[in-house]
Amino acid sequence: MNLHHLLYFKTIAELENFTRASEQLNVTQPNLSHAVRDLEEELEVKLFERQGRSVRLTRYGEIWLEYVDQALDSLDMGKRILNEYTHPQKGTVRLSYLSSLNQYVPWLTMKFYQSTEQIETKFEMSQYPTSKIEREILDGKADLGISSVVDLPSISSFYLGNHGTVLVVAENHPWAERRSVALKELDGVPLVTYTQECGIRKYIDGLLEGVEGGCQPQIVSEVMYDNLILGIVASGFGVGLIPKPLGYRPERVKILDISDSIPGRNLYMIWSNTHYMSPATERFRDFVMERALFLDRYIKEES
Repeated sequence: MNLHHLLYFKTIAELENFTRASEQLNVTQPNLSHAVRDLEEELEVKLFERQGRSVRLTRYGEIWLEYVDQALDSLDMGKRILNEYTHPQKGTVRLSYLSSLNQYVPWLTMKFYQSTEQIETKFEMSQYPTSKIEREILDGKADLGISSVVDLPSISSFYLGNHGTVLVVAENHPWAERRSVALKELDGVPLVTYTQECGIRKYIDGLLEGVEGGCQPQIVSEVMYDNLILGIVASGFGVGLIPKPLGYRPERVKILDISDSIPGRNLYMIWSNTHYMSPATERFRDFVMERALFLDRYIKEES
């Protein structure tokens, strides 16, 4: 058994056809057949069964594929890590963050490029709710996250700032000409809010539950992202409580302050205590921490 045999097996399993696998790998079909026979003899099981011109994995083949995938992924990771150490300026930073930070996160990366001139460092960015960001960090699918909740011992964090909450209404809403609204006024009002999967939903529910005398809006829609709330509100279907838009003014809605004295959401940069951190990721994380690129600094620069 060798690395080529594992790669051949994986490709055949994915394509379910020796001819297509041969063309993709640029290897003759007899060589592929010989490699599969060698694997089957060594493992003492049948890995494939024929179905006309195609092949499919046997139950034994399905089990073996899981371990081959893990082995090849591990080798790819090792190759990436070695490459990042030998070419540290060309590393990739995988960054997951909340959708309300659409402008703030690119600002962080822009500051990094301007100050370090490490333009060959690449950023892979993805937007998720809080629970998904934590899962991405724990599973090693993201190197860094920017989230609002940190309650796991295996995750470290750095405080980035406090993000205030505002009310958004349609341009033709009766409140559109006002500057602020008290939370009490939302009692019975149609509200577009976040799903329970989003960490901010617990925060918003807590704000409403804390209103003296009670406040129960009529929830008309639950979505995962800020832009969906803005779109629904702009159409005239309810109002929304969202983190204050940063660096832009959404179209066809009016932004109102909350007159109550309420806490904003704390935001943190987070990373795993146990997973490998590449030199590129470590440089970017330390750059943000050392230069105190807090949220309030971004707001001041962009206002």
